Amino acid sequence: MMDEENPTTRAAELVHELLSITPANDIDESTTLTDDLHTRGYQRKLCEELLDILTAERGTQHQHNPTTRDDEELHADSPSNASAGESFIRTSISEYNNTNRTPNAPYNETNIREALGGLSSSTTSQLASVLTTLLTHRVNAEYLLPGTQDAAANSEALAVPDDANDGSSAKSAMTISSLGMTAARLYVELIGRKGAWGAGMVDVGGISAISALVRRWCVECRGREPAGKSSTGNKTSAPVKKRSKSTKGTRRSVRISSAVSFMDEDGSQDGSMNDFNATFFVEDDSLEQSDKLTEHALILGGLHLAHRLGSVPLQMEYKNWSSEAIESYLDAVCTALGTTSALLAGCKNNGELAVLCQNAVTSLERALCISILPSKTWGDFVGDSPDQVVVAPLSKRSRSKKDTKSPKEEMAIKKRLKESAIYVLRGFLPIFSLKVELPNGQTGKLAAYETATSLLVRIISCVSEEIQLNANNQRGKLIRLSNACRDSQTPKRGLRKSISFAHTPAPGTNKSKSHELTPMDTLQPPSLKKSITPRRTRSAANAALNEGPTIHPLNSLVMGMLHKLFTSKGLERADARARVTSIGMSCLTNFPSLERAKLLNFIGEMCHSKVSSHRLLAIEMIGEVICTEWYWVDYCKMKNGMITPDVALDKSINSEESSPALLAALHGRLTDKSPMVRMRAAVSLGEVIRKASAAREERNRLVVNVENTPQPNESASSVAFIEELCKMGTSLVDSLRKRASTDDKATVRKASIVAWLEMLSLAHRERNENCVVSGLDISTLCALCNDSSVATRKAAAEALTNLVQANYNSEEYTAQGSALEMAWAHTVLPLVRDVELTCVTKSLEFFTSLVIEPIIENDNDPEDMLENSNSRHLVAWRILSKISLGSQEAGGSRNGTISLQTALQKLFINAGKDCKLLAKNLLKAVYEAGSFSLGFDRRHSDSFVSHHSKLHCDLFGSTIQPIRAGAWCLLDALTSCLMSGDSDKQSITHVSLGQAVRASSIDASFLALSLNKFRALINSDNVPCGKRASLVMASRDCLRVMAKMASFVPIDDATGCFSDLLNDFKSFRVTVDLIPSAVSALVALCKRLCADSGMDVFRECEQWITKLLSLCEHAIESSFSLLARQHGSREVEEKLTRILFLVGELTMVGFSSEDAPGKGAKQNLASEREPVRGLIVRPSSQLLQSIKLMLPNFMPMPESSEDAMVPTPTSIRAHAFVTLGKLCLRDETLAKECLNILARELHQNSPSDPAVQTNALMVMGDLCVRYTNLVDKYLPFMAACLQAGEVKYPEVGSESRLSITFNDKTGGYSLVKKNAILLLSSLVLQDYIKWRGLFVFRFLAAVADEDDEVSCLARTAIRGPLLEKQRNLLSSSFVESVFVFNSCKAHPIYATAASNGGAGYVEIDFERGLLEGSEGYHRRHEVYQMMLDNMSDEQKLKVTTDIVKRILGGAIETSGDLGIVCRLSPQARAKISDSRVDSATHVLRDAFAILSSPHIKVGRRVSEETDPDDEFVEGNNAKADQRNFNKERLLSKISRKHLMEIVIPVLCNLKSVLEASRSPLLKDLMQYLGYIFRSFKHEVAEHLANDPTLLQELEYDTRKFEKKQRESILNAEIVPDA
Repeated sequence: MMDEENPTTRAAELVHELLSITPANDIDESTTLTDDLHTRGYQRKLCEELLDILTAERGTQHQHNPTTRDDEELHADSPSNASAGESFIRTSISEYNNTNRTPNAPYNETNIREALGGLSSSTTSQLASVLTTLLTHRVNAEYLLPGTQDAAANSEALAVPDDANDGSSAKSAMTISSLGMTAARLYVELIGRKGAWGAGMVDVGGISAISALVRRWCVECRGREPAGKSSTGNKTSAPVKKRSKSTKGTRRSVRISSAVSFMDEDGSQDGSMNDFNATFFVEDDSLEQSDKLTEHALILGGLHLAHRLGSVPLQMEYKNWSSEAIESYLDAVCTALGTTSALLAGCKNNGELAVLCQNAVTSLERALCISILPSKTWGDFVGDSPDQVVVAPLSKRSRSKKDTKSPKEEMAIKKRLKESAIYVLRGFLPIFSLKVELPNGQTGKLAAYETATSLLVRIISCVSEEIQLNANNQRGKLIRLSNACRDSQTPKRGLRKSISFAHTPAPGTNKSKSHELTPMDTLQPPSLKKSITPRRTRSAANAALNEGPTIHPLNSLVMGMLHKLFTSKGLERADARARVTSIGMSCLTNFPSLERAKLLNFIGEMCHSKVSSHRLLAIEMIGEVICTEWYWVDYCKMKNGMITPDVALDKSINSEESSPALLAALHGRLTDKSPMVRMRAAVSLGEVIRKASAAREERNRLVVNVENTPQPNESASSVAFIEELCKMGTSLVDSLRKRASTDDKATVRKASIVAWLEMLSLAHRERNENCVVSGLDISTLCALCNDSSVATRKAAAEALTNLVQANYNSEEYTAQGSALEMAWAHTVLPLVRDVELTCVTKSLEFFTSLVIEPIIENDNDPEDMLENSNSRHLVAWRILSKISLGSQEAGGSRNGTISLQTALQKLFINAGKDCKLLAKNLLKAVYEAGSFSLGFDRRHSDSFVSHHSKLHCDLFGSTIQPIRAGAWCLLDALTSCLMSGDSDKQSITHVSLGQAVRASSIDASFLALSLNKFRALINSDNVPCGKRASLVMASRDCLRVMAKMASFVPIDDATGCFSDLLNDFKSFRVTVDLIPSAVSALVALCKRLCADSGMDVFRECEQWITKLLSLCEHAIESSFSLLARQHGSREVEEKLTRILFLVGELTMVGFSSEDAPGKGAKQNLASEREPVRGLIVRPSSQLLQSIKLMLPNFMPMPESSEDAMVPTPTSIRAHAFVTLGKLCLRDETLAKECLNILARELHQNSPSDPAVQTNALMVMGDLCVRYTNLVDKYLPFMAACLQAGEVKYPEVGSESRLSITFNDKTGGYSLVKKNAILLLSSLVLQDYIKWRGLFVFRFLAAVADEDDEVSCLARTAIRGPLLEKQRNLLSSSFVESVFVFNSCKAHPIYATAASNGGAGYVEIDFERGLLEGSEGYHRRHEVYQMMLDNMSDEQKLKVTTDIVKRILGGAIETSGDLGIVCRLSPQARAKISDSRVDSATHVLRDAFAILSSPHIKVGRRVSEETDPDDEFVEGNNAKADQRNFNKERLLSKISRKHLMEIVIPVLCNLKSVLEASRSPLLKDLMQYLGYIFRSFKHEVAEHLANDPTLLQELEYDTRKFEKKQRESILNAEIVPDA
């Protein structure tokens, strides 16, 4: 019977049955709980059966009424269907005709009344109310509670997420019931039918309930997400023990019983929905469980609901819905879209469920597009199936020929679409900001974010394409209209041509010319006046052309949403900014030019926001925008006058008018007050410049082409990009250099270095002469290589390396390239000795790529090496030569060579087993380069070296000379590194010098030939004057190599070299620079000869050393007499210095610093590297006496009866002191005798020359290390060298104090001071000397030295190693420094400081108080500022307390100099000229100035105007930064409390004392009080609340004083006219 029944009739019966058993208010108090449960079950069964009938009917019509291609072609004016195979049934009703039908309305679905058996409108309206009631049904909360009475368990079971937007009532906390889900699906199925709105099914309450249910579904899906493979069976969770509940009765109505039996009999007749509906039941006997959904059923039911929800807007009646209904519907769709997208992200492995999720997402996307886009825009939004969304080009979409509507209808449609767009964007906003909780956690949020973003971009693309096509059509229409108006001679029939003076040609004009006007000639400027009625003479074309462009309403709403996203909270996080930037860039790429310009204008204004996160986001977006193609396309159009983008210029940059505004804004943020913004601006600039360089090289587009932007030729945009960057190149380089060198944040410095390098590289490739690497750039990078930040050091090293490599292809070798190579050699290479491992690794990487690899890979012929002066291998040799030449400069004697040795050693360690191969290749490369550079030809045989005639003629060329210097420098470092393998059996280099020499098979006679060649060149007069220094350095390296490799030299060659060197010493032809290396080579050669002959090395060395010392004794006597007779002879003076230096070096043969004094007398302590260790050859007494005669300023005339004296040359005196020091190192008795002589030269009153005093100081330092107890009492003389030559204080107000060389102003003593700082700090660090007396104050006084180099070196030493060794060095001596610098000797504090640590020792005084008085005020405070800047907040608190108690508190007392000064009246003060009074006065003034200084302020060291957001931006990622911030705040509060409780009372008492005596110190006191009141006015007022008289007096005095200060400033600035 049921099979033959009509489905529509059955549907009508089901509706009547459902209406009859459902009360109006859904509450019947007369029924029992059991009856209510059975009623709900019967309602659910009716809804399910009715849903099955409607679904089956829709599926049957889909099979019997397919849409064919002929139908589509026949109805070309109608768009494609919503579902594949669906047809449209024509009716006689005009509003249902195809011409007025909403596109994509389903053709196959019958009217809702027909589907429900012809029910009346009142019945369908009642059905809507009933379904609204049913779909709000939820499972009773009592059934969800556990069996226990635990309150915590109950609250956990009923817990609703805090961010769930499903209301706050108890009913919202229940889970969705099976009845509610079924009723919701049935209701959505009905409102998706034709005629639903007319039948009264569209109810605002019902749609709102659907929205609430979807939101609740989203909440309940969380934690129940399906995972793994799909299952066909029902998924039931383990039953939870429920609280027992008694029912009030068991009586069932006959109607419900029959319904239940009907359900049992016909439960299998549900058709296609049988399997799905089976999941809605839990297999349990209890009735209360029958209405609860399983997790699987919850997911599937919601997906089916979401899929059908997307088909609702396909009906044409959707446009008649009320605004409230549309709002609720779109809210449900947006929530469903986010939930289904999140579920889709977690069920990739579940095929069936993934298909359902994808179909639901596609259906919902289609619904949103239909809701907010015009019909002509989404005409082809639906593809061949309902689950496929495609966007065809708008030009190819079918358009209705009768698509004309009245203005009122157009206005209504636009209003409805705008409201819908508002609702959709409102739903998308939490998805974009990830502030909505979705299934699958963060993965689900990101999936929903991607879905919403892609849909928004597609919508914007459709709107932009429509705007472009409308503009093209309007332009064509205007052209046709203009042509028609131009060609028309007479008015049309029935119309009168308007007559106006505007059509009357001017006198003297040719009327025929009007017929030759082009359409552009008809353009008129827009009128500034707005008239209600346009002039009749204005043509339609001109009226249309004068209308300005407007923003599309949908784009305007999207821009508003983007504004809200750009200024939302949470942008401090990088991931949030990345998401917002991605959305913004996607929209900007697809926006038309006008909308794009408006949005860029807003981004430009964000750069000036007070919120740092807004500026940060703007900078990141600007960096992305500038790198896009469309930006520069629009910019080219703007320059050509085609468009004028409305973009805000950065007011902080004085850029040219043609400069792009966004680029200028990016430049301006380099000076932002937020470090994070500055860093991002530098990073964005670096990325922009890098992409510009890539575009320049590749000539490709930077980003994907924009469809709605006409593209120029391939390289036009990149050319404009690079041109604008080059225009700003100079200012960009200056700003980045300044930011890299002066910024206080390491991240900003690093980012600035990277961008700075990119800009210099781009300018170099573009050959921009206005932006080249300058000396300032190089010096700044060198300084940054020594930065405190590891990242900054690595970035600076990489920048220098890249700049050096950029000169590979230069046509000529310039001074710029030489400076870069010198900078690299002396700043990047020393990083191999850095304490940070990453810096060491980076430096080794640069050293390998820049030096080692080119040398090893070079296999060119020697003649070919001369062709290209900037090839890789020549750059490598030049860098090595810079290391060799740099060692002869002051302060760089060992730094470069030691760094080179360290780098080679680390390379061998990193090479592991390949270190032998590396050593072999390096030795062969050096052998070839060394032979080539000396003119040797070894092309014919590896074991034979001959002279190359062509190369021999050009040994001092610009190419050969650096190769020679670099080769011998590398060979010296290489042999030193490999010798460790010979002496140490456990060497980590895994290779020895002998193994490397044997593996390389180099010519053994090469060293002897090279030494002879160098000897010949040095003694030759044909060497150019400018090339001799390089030749001497190469000769020195050759002698060092000979000293290490003498054992490999053949015996014949060794004999010849030994004889030649010995003869050179006997004739005193060896220069001072070569004597130490030559002596070492002579010892090594002697060992080689003794090893072959079996003689004793000790005895042989002692013999030739004794002979040479004897020759030196006689030579000194003869030269001394000759010098006395021929005073001023340069040759004699130079010979005498060589002799003195040779004596010292010969005496040091066999010396080792590890040997204890007095235990080295002829003890054989020889080793492989030190073959004569322990040998002592003492000079004769006559020789020693001759040396002592050359120490004084004057020496006696020999063979003179009278006591005639002649001045001793300074160079001889300096060498004599060095020689005497070497002799003292070998003889302790002699050292005791000579210490007084050395101390005399160090005395401040000594008229000694700076060079002599420097050598005497260095000798004293060496003796202090060897004989500490002997030299300790002479420490005051060494400390006096810190102020050497300071007899008179320099002029006040001098700005420049730079003294690179000896000048008249400083007396040439700068070198003495610098050596004293280095030497004394080294002795302190090694604990050879201690801080005692006024030693520390002499060191502090060097900070204010008149020479900036001395001052900078003293600062570095104090705040670096010295402060690390003793943390409280500055704080413990601060108050004492105030008294010492002012020479307040009568005060006990001064006496205590002077006697500090001086028990049993000679006190170190500071007699010359050059910082005292008014003249030294600025220098004293320079020292105070340095000390305060290097103190912690705790130390500043201690210093403040000491100043207040010990200085200001002492001034209140009646005794002491400070108290006397405070009580002296001006009249009494004028009568006293005591220096004690002046000193005490300056002490008090310094105390007030220090307390008023911002450097002593405790707390944050940044500006008070810092944005509060900056702390969160910079500190939320590091807990340590947050702890430091909290600590600073606490210390700031403690300091403020200390100020109120201790400082203020002391100041008040002192103010009374000063007022009584009318002391001039009252001015300083009032300045400090004014500072306190300006800074802490409220705190002071609160503290002095109990003494209002004093408070008013202080406030009055402060205001009066500030008024006088302002008046004095104004009077000083106003100068009356003459």
